[in-house]
Amino acid sequence: MTPERSPYRNADTLLAQAKHLGSAGQAPRAESLCLQLLDQHPGHAAATLMAAAQLSTTRGDLDRAATLLLGAFGRHPENTELAIQLALALAASGRLQAAVTPLRTVGVTHRRCTVGDRGRDTHC
Repeated sequence: MTPERSPYRNADTLLAQAKHLGSAGQAPRAESLCLQLLDQHPGHAAATLMAAAQLSTTRGDLDRAATLLLGAFGRHPENTELAIQLALALAASGRLQAAVTPLRTVGVTHRRCTVGDRGRDTHC
């Protein structure tokens, strides 16, 4: 399949349009485009749901953002970027304990850093 006929090119274009509309303050149109993208290109679900979640976050609907990201993460539990976005959305909506789970699923951990003598040696 040639690049100009690739279904992913159209999906990438729609996703870029949705992000542009969202940043231009046209969240309802952007969300509508995200839903259209989900219907037409289910293979782009993770990226599309992350964009829709970002729109929800921008509008202050943190619960919706977390719900969208939970659905995407359920389908793509190996996606580190998605896990981080989900953790941030859950934490922002007050679900701190739940925020840790997606990070652990993808292996993101926090290590305490130690600083050596006179601040020269830092080990993390």
